[in-house]
Amino acid sequence: MPVAVDFETIVIGGGPAGSTTAALLAMKGFKVLILERELFPRAHVGESLLPASLPIFDSLGVRAAIDNAGFIKKYGAAMVWGNNRSIWSWLFAETKGPYSHSYQVTRPEFDTILLDNAREKGVQIREQCQVLGPIFSKDDATVTGVEYINQDGNRETVRSKVVIDASGQQTLFANQFNLKDWDVAFKHLAIYGYYAGGEHLPTPDQGSILIESFENGWVWKIPLHDGTTSVGVVMDADWAQAEIKKSSVDSVFERQVLLTNEISRLISEATFKNKTHLIKDWSYVTTRMTGDGYALVGDAACFIDPLFSSGVHLALQSGVLAAAYAATVIQSPDLARSAARQYEATYRRRYGYFHELARLFYGSNKSLDSQFWRDRSLNEENWSDTSREEFINVVAGNAPEGYERVVIDQGHAPKNFIKAIEEAENSRIDRATFSQQFSNNELLLKSPTLVDDARLVKGATLGDGIYELGYLLQTSARPEGYPVIAPIALLLNLMDQKRTVRSLAEEVASTLKVDDSITEELVLVAIRNLAADGLVEL
Repeated sequence: MPVAVDFETIVIGGGPAGSTTAALLAMKGFKVLILERELFPRAHVGESLLPASLPIFDSLGVRAAIDNAGFIKKYGAAMVWGNNRSIWSWLFAETKGPYSHSYQVTRPEFDTILLDNAREKGVQIREQCQVLGPIFSKDDATVTGVEYINQDGNRETVRSKVVIDASGQQTLFANQFNLKDWDVAFKHLAIYGYYAGGEHLPTPDQGSILIESFENGWVWKIPLHDGTTSVGVVMDADWAQAEIKKSSVDSVFERQVLLTNEISRLISEATFKNKTHLIKDWSYVTTRMTGDGYALVGDAACFIDPLFSSGVHLALQSGVLAAAYAATVIQSPDLARSAARQYEATYRRRYGYFHELARLFYGSNKSLDSQFWRDRSLNEENWSDTSREEFINVVAGNAPEGYERVVIDQGHAPKNFIKAIEEAENSRIDRATFSQQFSNNELLLKSPTLVDDARLVKGATLGDGIYELGYLLQTSARPEGYPVIAPIALLLNLMDQKRTVRSLAEEVASTLKVDDSITEELVLVAIRNLAADGLVEL
């Protein structure tokens, strides 16, 4: 007999990941509860956003509210890093992405916009509620809810069909299930604070984040619409803690900022506000992001060094995926395990991409010769792991984040990495050229087949806010698979190195009972694209 539930989904935490997950579920008609430890608005760092988040704002219906808040528009980034000590900058408009700007936000205001949106969408929100941990089914195998202390200080339990841990760097479930794996590649410490007044970069970089490397790490400077500037120093954790013991957090922060050239100049006339804040050992990933009855999202699942402002974007992106996973658990429980694999594989791939990008950034900075940068340098030997194949392929295709190309152009990347990029780009061009060299009549006579390591399987694919049973084309490089629509799956299933493209098109048309000429045209396009992507051989 099913256990009675109070909500279909409980979300722990009302930050960007939690509010995104909850709002999207409520928009589909589900009964959702957010349990938030603090009272919003609350202070938080991480003000610089990426353009790739804008379509998520559109899906949440918050773009107008964000525009109306008056946040500074961020059109790119400026850096003192790479092969020399002068400032260089780039704009999002220079990339192939569809958006030319993002925002520099004050997190108390931005996060409140997202949380209020979830409330407006029908999510029940209980603030000042401290979640203690999960509660389980009778066999202790499935999470069925949580226990928490309410705003009056009393213990309560609440049950649901699925629990989403969006507790941020509190990492509630990761600690509960011993899932946290600290990242030794980024064992850093940050001290940050806010200034009033001062100067900013000239147009067109006046709204850009400025990242300046210096001998002991790097410093960020982010202009905010309330007249303040966010400034943070990132250093080696062990070294910085030893320095703090000799003096104080405030004095270490002040001394390190003064070691910069550009940032110290820009804030020389600014007034420091309030106090410094310290974050240490922040980079980690969980060994598992889903389990029976729960999923981890945002910083509760992983956190990367803040170098490329990826935290909020990964939180929002994981919120979209987690909402689809929760909807699947509720409506299609038989598909839940397959959906969990797809959720985790997709999230890990995005995490891995930003992780390798940050590693490349640190490792290719040759503008300074100091212990901090020598310890993080990359050479031919430590940039040869085959697990970076996905990153190389993404970079070769010029991903929409846009950072990757300028990092390569401005830095000092290992020669074997540059060679791998060039080979991936050339291979892609060669495949596309090869598939296009045949006329339609010539291609119709070819007998295509899947590449050796590819196979078509049935599994969960991401649909409209829910995972659905569909087809996946798996390869060794992408074991979670590429989603494939049913007509293409039929086409792939028919390939046997004997059937020609013409006969394949005829069989697809006959099976689907559609017009032969239209089907032939579509099959030709599909074959060319699959060959260009290296999934089909001609």
